[in-house]
Parts: sequence; structure tokens; C-alpha cells
Amino acid sequence: MMFGIIIIGLLIYGIYLLNNKSNSKQKRGLSDDPVYILKERLARGEINEEEYERLRKVLREEETSF
Repeated sequence: MMFGIIIIGLLIYGIYLLNNKSNSKQKRGLSDDPVYILKERLARGEINEEEYERLRKVLREEETSF
């Protein structure tokens, strides 16, 4: 009886880990965008608004050069 409960618990935990891993991969896709990274840095206080605008302008110039 106890062995069955442990097996069911491990199965549920495994499903949870698989689901959580796939969600983190989807979130990572957004984090590859340079402007998204800039927004996160601004939100965390790593850069100020002036630095954010300057770097965003640089990124826009790089996009148009491609």
C-alpha cells in the first residue's frame, strides 16, 4: 500500500518537473531578445532610463543595418 503511494507521488513529481522544464524553455525564448533584456535590466534597476534609451537606440541602428 505504502509502496503504491510512493510510486504515484514520484509520477506526479516527474510530470511536474517535465512541465516546469518546458515552461522555462518558452520563457527563455523571450529573454533572447535584446530589447527584452534591456527592459528587464531597467526594471531591476541595473540601468537608468537614460542608459536604457541610449542602448535601445543603438540596437535599433544595428537592426536597420542588417
